[in-house]
Amino acid sequence: MITKAKYHPRSVEKAKEVENQLITKLKSDKLPSLTVWNWLKFGDDVHQALSSGKVTIFAKYVSSRGSVLKQLNAKYGEANVAAALATAQGNRATQDIASALQQKQLSTWLSKGESLGKVFGFLKFRESDGLPQKLDTLYEYLKLFKTKNHQDGTTVFKVLRKGFGDDDDQLVLMLSRALRAPGSRPMESTITRYQNLVFKEWVTRDLDPMSVAVKVFKIPEANVGAAKYNGEIKSIIKQYSSFFKRETGLGMGPEVVRSGRV
Repeated sequence: MITKAKYHPRSVEKAKEVENQLITKLKSDKLPSLTVWNWLKFGDDVHQALSSGKVTIFAKYVSSRGSVLKQLNAKYGEANVAAALATAQGNRATQDIASALQQKQLSTWLSKGESLGKVFGFLKFRESDGLPQKLDTLYEYLKLFKTKNHQDGTTVFKVLRKGFGDDDDQLVLMLSRALRAPGSRPMESTITRYQNLVFKEWVTRDLDPMSVAVKVFKIPEANVGAAKYNGEIKSIIKQYSSFFKRETGLGMGPEVVRSGRV
């Protein structure tokens, strides 16, 4: 409630005053940090913990990002916290605390020698929330990772490609969803480039749009022309049809595009 009020023009000053008074009172009581944590009554949802302002209050009380992360990881699990911090950076009300904690999180991962594949797993790319922020988090960790691994030629796309393995459909769906997600504009050209890299792989494998529909997305061939499948997938195949035509100079064929449908 306090966090939301801090971003409402009519209540911003009052909300800050209430929060500061609460933190001052807690500090004057000289309570152990664990007592304050328990008093705040964190629920089972890490996203709610961040949006409610409780994490911010606890962070200001203990004045240690490491201590906050330790408590969050213990309660919610490191992977859940990592994904939630990435997502929370897309919300104005939580981006400050999420960014501060994530910086500590990234440096902790580096000191522990976490691999890029492990961080990919932490960020839960197969879940649709906060995808642009998750991509940005992976990029930021890659930059840190390379300060200790100068010769490593890994790219974000290579991490994504390895992380999704043979699930081309899930990789390209994730990229498509990331492009449409709130906060995607700063990453738009990068995400589009990743999508085109997947498309380029399909061209190299001699997959025409019809083959992508059938072999990648597992759509029964009889349903392709009738457009009896997910609109999200149709949009991707339409994009790939244009890409395929540009790359190969070949027509798309009536079996793939009929009356503007794919």
